[in-house]
Amino acid sequence: MPKIMQTGKTVTDRLKWWRDARFGMFIHWGLYSEPAGEWKGKEIGGLSEWIMRHAKIPLKEYAKLAKTFNPVDFDADFIAKLAKDAGMKYLVVTAKHHDGFAMFHSKVDKYNIVDATPFKRDQLAELAKACAKYGLVFCVYYSQDLDWAHPDGGGNDWDFDPAKKKFERYFEGKCLPQLRELLTNYGRIGLIWFDMATNITAEQSRRIRDFVHELQPDCLVSGRVGHSMGDYGSLGDNQMPLGTPAGDWETPGTLNSSWGFKASDHKWRKPEEIIGAIADLANKGVNYLLNIGPDARGRVPEPSVNILKQVGKWMSINGEAIYGTSPNPFNCEFDWGRVTVKDENFYLLFSGWPGKDFTLVGLDNPITSVTLLGKKPKLLEFSKSSENGTPIIKIQLPETSPSSHVVVVRIACIGKPNVVQESCQQEDGTLSLPAHKGTVHRNSNPAAPRKKTAFGGALMAAMAAESNNEVGNDSAMGVGPSGVTENWYSPEDYMSWNCRVIQPGEYEIQIRTMAKKYEPWKGGHDVEFRVGNQILTGTIKDDGRMNSLRNYHFEEAFTKLGTVRIEKPGTLEVELKARNIKEDVEQGLCLSTVRLSHVSGIKNGQIK
Repeated sequence: MPKIMQTGKTVTDRLKWWRDARFGMFIHWGLYSEPAGEWKGKEIGGLSEWIMRHAKIPLKEYAKLAKTFNPVDFDADFIAKLAKDAGMKYLVVTAKHHDGFAMFHSKVDKYNIVDATPFKRDQLAELAKACAKYGLVFCVYYSQDLDWAHPDGGGNDWDFDPAKKKFERYFEGKCLPQLRELLTNYGRIGLIWFDMATNITAEQSRRIRDFVHELQPDCLVSGRVGHSMGDYGSLGDNQMPLGTPAGDWETPGTLNSSWGFKASDHKWRKPEEIIGAIADLANKGVNYLLNIGPDARGRVPEPSVNILKQVGKWMSINGEAIYGTSPNPFNCEFDWGRVTVKDENFYLLFSGWPGKDFTLVGLDNPITSVTLLGKKPKLLEFSKSSENGTPIIKIQLPETSPSSHVVVVRIACIGKPNVVQESCQQEDGTLSLPAHKGTVHRNSNPAAPRKKTAFGGALMAAMAAESNNEVGNDSAMGVGPSGVTENWYSPEDYMSWNCRVIQPGEYEIQIRTMAKKYEPWKGGHDVEFRVGNQILTGTIKDDGRMNSLRNYHFEEAFTKLGTVRIEKPGTLEVELKARNIKEDVEQGLCLSTVRLSHVSGIKNGQIK
């Protein structure tokens, strides 16, 4: 039984280990692993762990899976070591998913892995022990709302009449008692990962949070407990935010398309994609919780093992650029890669190789050394100068990239990070102005949220709202956790950026916009871009699509607005306004980035 602390814990106290960890393992495993996406000889679409709902399987039939569920190959030690070797610092396993089956020994409900299956073992206890052995923080997932096995739980409308449900009976009779078991029978629990707040009230979410903290003051409550009651926020599944969200956030991600084991799902992501996601999220101060889905015998799919081994090799060399780091302090994002900071070290994480002569614009700290990380770290030559008042660092890199994965260069500085506050023009002439780095000018009264288009009924709409975890009920224009503008409906509201130009010349203006999750990209908004006394106007249209990690369920397009002429170097302000928002686009203007690309220079007053 855990030691109950008498003194109160702040959110900051609880979050310290989690912020330092940055990378964890998610495990989706349950009765749904046995049908593996197929029911009565028919392939069932969607996520495998949702098969009971997608196929509307009666509880009496689904529960029969427990009679044959016998994962004799399950090896908690192997899984914990796999996580450790992959560079993960915490492990979250499904104690109860939406199907209502407990993957631990619950005295509250005999519908559990010990009492209802021939396996007769408590895999949760085994994993807790293995995590302690390998120095991982042990955590659990618990579906606090959806429970398709309970007559009063959320979600099952094919076995139980929704009109007769009393959610409070499930909440008091199963949810809270099982949470007590988890928090008192398995030692320290680092966090409880809740999910899908579709029926639960704000008061019930608050009660769960307080209940968890009462039993284990150090235990974190995840953002999907509902109603903004979590200790940290949860972004959408596999979502790569464009910017650094305010506060503490985590992205849950998959190695293929499904979470639970699905026999037909062979869409495995490449190791370099996973490594790129780790770097991208650390650059934004976001944790990455990466999933495996063991099969019905308890075996981890071989592709999952192979991918994680490759990730582990990279983390063993470059983990210092991930663990305990702060996000990119520059007021721009870089085409060549990502940036993290720890103590007095800057880390450049190259996903694209810039060639031998690399220039970093805007870092003003004294530098003691520049090192290429690797099995044998290599000191690199560098020089520091200034151009039109802007600090410039030139680093001599190898001619070609030394790895097919992200390559990390450490810049050891003196003092805390000191970077130019404006968005600086880069060596290739571009100025990237992300929405999350701009200033929001909110001059309109908050409007009532527009009616959203349903994409699969109330439950699916709730899924989207819960997983996006955006600005909630605040209908004022702003930038959400994903780094995209939200509730931009009024021409009275606008965005501005301060930027520093080094090269005068002619610049092409590109406006990048994004759709919300599960919704198609739509344009049609009329916008106005201003720099000095020059104004460009145009309509948001699809001049091309963006291809990046962040495009999982989020369509992004760019619009070429025209060109402007900047006569001299220095600091200037640019603005983007919405002259008209197309009425039938419920999401409003979802701006991700304004990009200025240098297309020709100026010499002796002439465009060259």
